[in-house]
Amino acid sequence: MQSPPFSYESILQILLDAGVTQDGTDASGKPYEKGPPTLLATMLSMAASAQASAEDLVGIMTWGQPDLATPGMLDLAERIIALRDMSPA
Repeated sequence: MQSPPFSYESILQILLDAGVTQDGTDASGKPYEKGPPTLLATMLSMAASAQASAEDLVGIMTWGQPDLATPGMLDLAERIIALRDMSPA
């Protein structure tokens, strides 16, 4: 089953395709590295759904420190915005 154009799954796929990962701790308390960026995908999905700008999404990706953004972050944010804007309301 294919995900709708703008969805959590489509944002997660954009991040995965770009090589984005996340470190964290699993439910048993065991730390892990380079897992799928599920938390970031959730946050970006909610923000984009609330009509956030690409710059707002970069702020989320950098935990509020956009001066730490890498060149590819704005491109990722713009891809998410374009996906949102082309999807039916």
